[in-house]
Amino acid sequence: MNNIGLHDSELRAAALCYLEQLDLHPQDLSSARARVLKAVRSLDRVSRIRALLALFCGENTARTAIETSARRHKVQLHQDLPAPLLKDLSRIATELCGRPVGQLIWEMGQ
Repeated sequence: MNNIGLHDSELRAAALCYLEQLDLHPQDLSSARARVLKAVRSLDRVSRIRALLALFCGENTARTAIETSARRHKVQLHQDLPAPLLKDLSRIATELCGRPVGQLIWEMGQ
């Protein structure tokens, strides 16, 4: 697994800020979201989703979710993310980490 985004303290801080600010200060949401987007923009879609899932759910959970969804949809992990796989991962993230994380996974996978 490529951990390029996992060790980026700015990505972690921005993502946590994004979640903390959802219900508290909507005016700060766009700034936090912009920092998350900027931090992961250089990654391909698969790596981006993998990094975000690992950040919020843990590396093992992220790996298990991605591998299980990929098998279910008969997709190789090095391939791009088809919509059904991304939808599964967004749903899993929502169940494990809450709606804001599920929405973030969906948006970042688009």
